[in-house]
Amino acid sequence: MVLRRNKLGDKFATSLQQALCYDKYIKAIDISGNKIGAYGIKTIIKQALMENSSIVAFDARLNPGVTEKVERQLALCMLKNIEKIKEKGL
Repeated sequence: MVLRRNKLGDKFATSLQQALCYDKYIKAIDISGNKIGAYGIKTIIKQALMENSSIVAFDARLNPGVTEKVERQLALCMLKNIEKIKEKGL
């Protein structure tokens, strides 16, 4: 799913988080270059990416809420998901 450079903000991030909690088919998401702040990024990480183990690629660069710490959290979530997929033999 590519949603880069669309001026999407925290309200969109909340909606995306709700959708990702239930969607197990999306594997990669690109929301880079939007206007998602710290609240929106944290919501996605805590409420969706920690629960959804099907996502293995998530690009959130160039958003105001993305810091080095956030990038590390995203990378750890993706590594965790990749390991879960490997354990299942997929």
